[in-house]
Amino acid sequence: MGWVGIQLALLLSLRDNEGWTPILALGACIAAATWAGPYNALWVALLDVPVGLWLLRRRPRLLLGGLLGLLLSLPPLSAALDHGQGRPGSAGARALAEAPDPTASPWRGPGERAPISSISSCPGP
Repeated sequence: MGWVGIQLALLLSLRDNEGWTPILALGACIAAATWAGPYNALWVALLDVPVGLWLLRRRPRLLLGGLLGLLLSLPPLSAALDHGQGRPGSAGARALAEAPDPTASPWRGPGERAPISSISSCPGP
């Protein structure tokens, strides 16, 4: 949650600050928050869209900071939204699981059985 607060403070500071340094810092903090996890990315989106739209009237260059943050955030966003093969629950993941050998013994291995002495030495009721 730290990156979300830092980038929101930077976004609000852009109301009074001029120059490119705060805009570049905003883009970097948006990317850092997104790389920190999907919930941070969700909070960034929920908080920045209304505040950013409010500030966009005063500072049109603010859009460049948001676009930079989005560009730097594309790798984790694309990984989170990818529903490719091999992920849990997909058909590819089910195909990766190997079927058990039908000739294998259910005890130890092919052709081996548990020794009777180990079964009889178990404490009984």
